[in-house]
Amino acid sequence: MLIPVGSEVSAAKLAMTESVAARLDGTVAAASGTFKSRLRTDYDKLALLQKKELQLDSDLKSASAANNQYAAQVRKRINEIGAARIRQLETAIQKTTDKYQPVFATYDALRDSADLAKSLGNKELAAAIRKQADGMKPAIELARADIRNRKEQLTAAKREIAKQKSGIRDMLKETDAVKNGSARSEKRSRL
Repeated sequence: MLIPVGSEVSAAKLAMTESVAARLDGTVAAASGTFKSRLRTDYDKLALLQKKELQLDSDLKSASAANNQYAAQVRKRINEIGAARIRQLETAIQKTTDKYQPVFATYDALRDSADLAKSLGNKELAAAIRKQADGMKPAIELARADIRNRKEQLTAAKREIAKQKSGIRDMLKETDAVKNGSARSEKRSRL
């Protein structure tokens, strides 16, 4: 018989080569009566099932290729999630830093001038300049707090976006696990 018995039936792939078909045609021709017609019917069913199997294999390969292409596009789009928001927050940090740069430069210049005046022995001038620098401390602290706040917003956004991306990637991993599991079972069935 050509068909394997037991659990191997679903695992084995029957190849209808020309020599097998010729032998089967010979067996059908040698048979008599109802057995001959039954063999012919079963032979035709087998040929039809093989044709359907080939079509299903082809459809499955096409669907798999399309799914792989779609998954690649999804992975690319995952990387783009939140990119505009991150760029916007980074730009805001840069603008804020640039906005306060003159204040920081003035404060640093006053402190340096006070240190220079002190090193030259002019304590009164150093104290006056130091007093001006101390008067700028609240503005400096506010500027630093504003920049720190914007950086914290960026960090929080990055964390939130990373969490979103991770969730989506976890969903994709589940589909990969299903795909890999079916690939393993298909591989086992061929053995």
